Amino acid sequence: MAPEYSNAFWNMPEIASNKITNLLKTRQGNTWTMKLAMQRNMAYRRGQPKAIHDRCPLCNKSDSAGHMLGGCSHKEMKALYIARHDKAMRKLLKQVLSGKHGAHYTIDDVGTLEGLQQLGVHGKRIPAFILQDDDLPTQDSHDCTQEEQTRMHERDKLRPDIMLVELTDIEREAYMTGEEMPLLNATMQTNQPRKVWIAEGGYCTDTRYSDKYRRKETQHEHLQTLLQARGFEVILLPIILGFTGAIYKTTMSALSALGIEKAQAKKLLYDLHAHAIQTHHTIIKLRRKLENTKQPKTSERPRNCMQPFEPP
Repeated sequence: MAPEYSNAFWNMPEIASNKITNLLKTRQGNTWTMKLAMQRNMAYRRGQPKAIHDRCPLCNKSDSAGHMLGGCSHKEMKALYIARHDKAMRKLLKQVLSGKHGAHYTIDDVGTLEGLQQLGVHGKRIPAFILQDDDLPTQDSHDCTQEEQTRMHERDKLRPDIMLVELTDIEREAYMTGEEMPLLNATMQTNQPRKVWIAEGGYCTDTRYSDKYRRKETQHEHLQTLLQARGFEVILLPIILGFTGAIYKTTMSALSALGIEKAQAKKLLYDLHAHAIQTHHTIIKLRRKLENTKQPKTSERPRNCMQPFEPP
């Protein structure tokens, strides 16, 4: 963890005192959840019996601060997790596009195609001049339409948050003039492998960084295998951020690998830190609003919990 950025909220006047209070409660393990109420043999809410289970009042899974901030499967909570992730990735994307790799072919899956193109993104899906249809797995079938649909489905599943593909000046100029792009060679004019950078963002409980990093590292193994089979050099860059604004050293090095200059990377890290804290407060407020509407019954035994939700 990088303390300079992870604790920067103390010197950020835009972070209100009530948000810092909520933040410190989470960092100290005191965010009020059903699990904490049960552990302390207390009622979850005033006027109710003592809690006898640790189930979330919204989705019925085991409740905790980590669950509240990234694991609840209630549709409104999930929507807020996704919005947090997407906004952070757009902040990252803007810096990538203004950095030294910004002129390369850029694929991004965060937002609408129209909005992304206004930022300078080339597309949301990997085009055939990078991975041909024949490169994609399909089931043996005499039905050409079925094979085509299978390949389209496979291509649609290859959706990294940000992907940069190295281009030569000639290739870049050809693309900008609207020429049809031929299949890219796996090597550049220098006979070095063509580089592909894949960045995938995610949030986690501040102390569960390693688990989240490994999951994000393996999320695009299939895409990595397909690109390496074509001869590309693939650079995987998990961008992990903490629920309460923790910034990790691997995130700092990932920004450098994505071509973001040091001064801009520093500003971005402070921005991502502030965004995490602002959203942390918003998520807790939404949870309180929803549970006050739902009226959790802490004295009843819980039903079977729902399927787990993996936040972005």
